[in-house]
Amino acid sequence: MALSPCCLPPSRSAAGARRRRSPRQGPLSSALLLGVLALGGCREAEAPSPPDVVLFVVDTLRRDYLSCYGYPHPTSPRIDAFAAQGALFEDPTSQCSWTKPSMVSLVTGRYVTSYRDLVFEDAPTLAEVFKEAGYRTAAVVANTLLDEEAGFTRGFDWYDLSNKPNPELPGKRLARDLEDLEEALWPILDGALASEAGERPPLFLVVHAMEPHFPYDLRPEYDAELPLEAATPLRSAQREDFLANGPAAPAEDPGWVQGFDRLRNERGRYARDIREADRLLGRLVDRLATRGVGDNALFALVSDHGETLFEERTPLPAADRASLPPYRYFYREHGVYLREGLINTPFILWGAGVPAGLRVAEPVENVDLFPTLLDLAGLPRPAGLHGQSQAPRLLGQQSQEREFVFSAVFQHRAVREVATGLKLVVPTEAGRASGFGPALYHLGSDPQELVNLLPERPQDGKRLAEALDTWIRRYPTPSTLGRELSTSERSALDAMGYAGEGGQAKPEDE
Repeated sequence: MALSPCCLPPSRSAAGARRRRSPRQGPLSSALLLGVLALGGCREAEAPSPPDVVLFVVDTLRRDYLSCYGYPHPTSPRIDAFAAQGALFEDPTSQCSWTKPSMVSLVTGRYVTSYRDLVFEDAPTLAEVFKEAGYRTAAVVANTLLDEEAGFTRGFDWYDLSNKPNPELPGKRLARDLEDLEEALWPILDGALASEAGERPPLFLVVHAMEPHFPYDLRPEYDAELPLEAATPLRSAQREDFLANGPAAPAEDPGWVQGFDRLRNERGRYARDIREADRLLGRLVDRLATRGVGDNALFALVSDHGETLFEERTPLPAADRASLPPYRYFYREHGVYLREGLINTPFILWGAGVPAGLRVAEPVENVDLFPTLLDLAGLPRPAGLHGQSQAPRLLGQQSQEREFVFSAVFQHRAVREVATGLKLVVPTEAGRASGFGPALYHLGSDPQELVNLLPERPQDGKRLAEALDTWIRRYPTPSTLGRELSTSERSALDAMGYAGEGGQAKPEDE
C-alpha cells in the first residue's frame, strides 16, 4: 500500500531541528501508522505533532498494593483513573529487585543477566534517543543512586537529583517527597517548554519518586481510609514458622504478639505511602496539563522493583535467625530475593495513542518499555533492544507471544514459564556462598512460593534451567561487581540504607 506524503511520520515540530533516522527503522512504525490512519484518517498537509512523553517511575512499588491491581483498600484512586483512561498490563515483571541494575535495564532496553550498576557504555539511553529525535529532555529524580557517575544523566538537557534530610535517620539524606520534586520541576519546565517561533519542541520528561521506599511514614490523614489494623495480615503459616523456629517463647507471649502487630502496621504504612504518592502524582498530572502537557501527551507508570513485606525469612543462617524477634526474623527489604512481590511491578500507559479501558493479560517485562514508547511516539528504534514493543497490542494487532520472563539480582536469577506457571530460581555463585539453593515453584497453586517442587519435578527444573542458561548466553552482561565505589556512591548507598562490602556495589539487609 503506497502512503501519500501527508501520511508520513512527522519530522518533528516546527522548531526546525531534523529527526535523524537510525540505520534500522523500527519494524512496527508502519503498522502503527496504518492503525492510526484506520482510526482517524489523514488530513491534507497537516502532519500530527509528536507527543510529549512523560515517564513516572515510582520506586519500590509492588503492583498488588494498587487498587487497580486488586488491593482491597483504596490506595490508588488517581492511578486507577489513569489506568481506566488507557491500558493496564496485568502481568508485568521487573528485571531486578534492586534499583541500579533494574534502572540500567529500563533506560537502555536491555537485559542485565549479571550484576551491573553502571549504564552500558555502548547502548543509547531512552533519553538520548528522544533527544536525538529533537525532544527536549528533562528529569527530576529522588533516588540519589541514579547519578551522573553511573550514567543515568546521559541524554538529558536538565537532570535534577533532589534530596533532603531524613528525620528518621539523623545525619543522613534521603529524597522522599514528591512535593520536593515538584519544586525542582517547575523551573526546569520553564526552560523545557519555552517556545521557538511560536511552537516548542516536544518534551520527554522523567519523574522518579521515592515513595513508598522505606522508611514508611505514618500519615495519619489516611487513618479513616487506610486503617493500619485493616492492612493485609501475614499468613498463619508465618506465625507457625516463627513459633517453631524462632526464639523459644510461648505463643501468647505479649512481646511476640506486639511484634506481629508491628509487621501488620508496617504493611499498612507502606500502603499509606502509596496513597500519598498517588495523590501527588495526580496533582502533578493536573499541573502539567495547565502547562500544556496533557492534550497530546503519552504517559507511562512503572516501578524499578517491589518490596518484601515480611513474607520471607531474613537471609541469615537459621541459628542466627532463631534469636530474632518477628520484625527481624522476617525480611522487609529488597535486593536479595526474586520473590513475586519484589519483581511484580505496575505497567500502565495512557494518553496519546493509547486506547481507553484496555487490560492486557499477556505478560510484559520492564525491558519492553523502551521500544513501546518509541513506537507510540513514532520514532525509529536503535539496534540492540531486547524488549518487545507492546504497541501492536494497543492497536489490537497480533503480537509475539512470550514464552518466558526473566529477572536477575546479585544472589539469584529467575525464569518463569508463562504457559505452566512454573518459576525456577537459581542462586548465583554469591547466592550459593550465602547458603541459597535452587527452587522450583508453581505460582498457580503456590503464589507465596512456599513449596520447592524441584525434588519432585526434576525434569521441569532441567527444562527451565536450560531456558535460563540460554537467556544468559544470549544476553551476556559485562559485570561491574568488585569495582571500587566513589565517595559519592558510598554516601548515596549509606543514605539509602544499603551497605557495600569490600568495595562492591552490593545491596544488603539493614
